[in-house]
Amino acid sequence: MAQDAPSAKAKPVHPDWVLELEGADILFGRAALPEFKSEPWTIHFSLPSDLSELDGVADPLVLIHAGSGFVRDIESKMDLLVAMAREQGRSWTEIGRALGVTKQTAWARLARVVAEGKTKIVEEVGNGEVLVRSKDDITAGDGAKHDVIDGKAAASTRTTGNIFRLLERHGIPTHFVNGVDDVTFRAREVEMIPLELVARRYATASFKDRFPDLVDGALLDEVVFEVFEKDDANHDPLLEFDFDASVLRRYVPNDKAAEAIGPVARAGDFISEEPLGESRYADVSPELIARLRSRTVSTFEVIENAWKQQGGVYIDVKIECGFDRESGELLVADVIDSDSGRLRFGEIDMSKQSYRDGTATLPEIKRKFDEVAALTDRFV
Repeated sequence: MAQDAPSAKAKPVHPDWVLELEGADILFGRAALPEFKSEPWTIHFSLPSDLSELDGVADPLVLIHAGSGFVRDIESKMDLLVAMAREQGRSWTEIGRALGVTKQTAWARLARVVAEGKTKIVEEVGNGEVLVRSKDDITAGDGAKHDVIDGKAAASTRTTGNIFRLLERHGIPTHFVNGVDDVTFRAREVEMIPLELVARRYATASFKDRFPDLVDGALLDEVVFEVFEKDDANHDPLLEFDFDASVLRRYVPNDKAAEAIGPVARAGDFISEEPLGESRYADVSPELIARLRSRTVSTFEVIENAWKQQGGVYIDVKIECGFDRESGELLVADVIDSDSGRLRFGEIDMSKQSYRDGTATLPEIKRKFDEVAALTDRFV
């Protein structure tokens, strides 16, 4: 740790909140440095306070070159310190205050974002872990419909944390580690499998589109497992892995996708096929699909039973999985919130379906998300 150098000039006045932090007494010379095991890291770069005195002594380019190396070293250490702060649960508001900038500026300069989607941001923090921060954004129709609901991120994070804890308690491994703040949780860093995994108990939504002869909401004989491609541009096609023929087939997933494709298209229509070994899923094996089926159905059944105990009916669930980057373990990942499955209490939909359908106002949707989040507190 560096200490304030003695100076004839007035020392800077540090705010009280800084002086109360652990290590402030060492940093500001009021306590002795501890004995560290590693070599000290120091920087010394001396210039006259009046830079005009350098005229005829040193070319500014020499000093710019020398100083740039120090700047890079300092920035590297700052990145590591920020990562440490984030790992310890410090918010971007706190980090911004320490830097003397806004939280938005601090995040833009220093966040190590590894992925950003429509509704969340994933930030690397080291030790094989990431922080998953939800947004207040809500979307539907592959992003064609988009709004912002103040407080939605907090409800989503609360629901996700409670459901992941529920799954872990039932022996289903997830990437969830712990909560950090109202909109952020810590998770294991995973290599995501670019598949959307769906389990459903009732014939509704896209399944009903593809099987129009079924009564909407009909109870299926067993839990149905389906796999969809993560591909918003092509409306997330339904996939069929034909391992016997080594072929991957794509199908129109629902009525909205059919409308986008053209007037003659129908939900369930064949779109295309390609050799499995030449597709983006060349590494997907029958064994992996079997594991994903088991993991998805088990996840659905655990959540379904939890909602049944609260008087709700869980219609279906959509999850994503990935492999832990360090251990290789298959984990349920991403988030599981009101956007992940259809939930009904009697005739009242409590999921995002009412947003998709346009049958509820944004304040009504926010209230539903908050109520669902509060109910999931009973899961744990």
